[in-house]
Amino acid sequence: VSIVPGGGNNISPNGNKMVISAYQEPYDPKEGGDLWTIPLDGGMPTRLTKDETYEGYPCWSTDGKWIAFIDEKTKKNDYPAIYIVPTEGGEVRQITTEADSLGEGAITFSPDGKEFYFTRYTPDRNIWVCRLKDEVWQKPEPASFNTNYREISPHIIADGNMLFFASTRPHPKRRGDPKDWSRW
Repeated sequence: VSIVPGGGNNISPNGNKMVISAYQEPYDPKEGGDLWTIPLDGGMPTRLTKDETYEGYPCWSTDGKWIAFIDEKTKKNDYPAIYIVPTEGGEVRQITTEADSLGEGAITFSPDGKEFYFTRYTPDRNIWVCRLKDEVWQKPEPASFNTNYREISPHIIADGNMLFFASTRPHPKRRGDPKDWSRW
């Protein structure tokens, strides 16, 4: 199998595999970019998705059970949706809807793998969270730390003690235009 990298990659929590968004060679315009896992020891890639749309921004859950990604399948007004698939393959499930106004970009999981954060691209642009309850992903809701400022691109660091994001909220150690972005 020959594949060409497309839109993003992520390493599994145990460091044994990588998930990538890629196109299979030879390129066929009727097929989109799909998700593949590749053993880092040099084994054969495994295709997780196969359809005519583009899947990108894959993110491995910290517990190693899921891969979340953005797919343009339900695109409406240029807003794609988040889907989730078991890391060994299986049913692809849609998590967000067109009404969630998802923006393409970072998805980040909590240390226990039971929450993930993403950017919602409404006029205000802010960060939302989706929680796993009784093995079912719940409807997304605003993150508790959102303000009246724009906040995007969440990222939880490896030990899970901090979540960083970009924001237009005034930074106590910087002066400047409130439209300037700072990392929080």
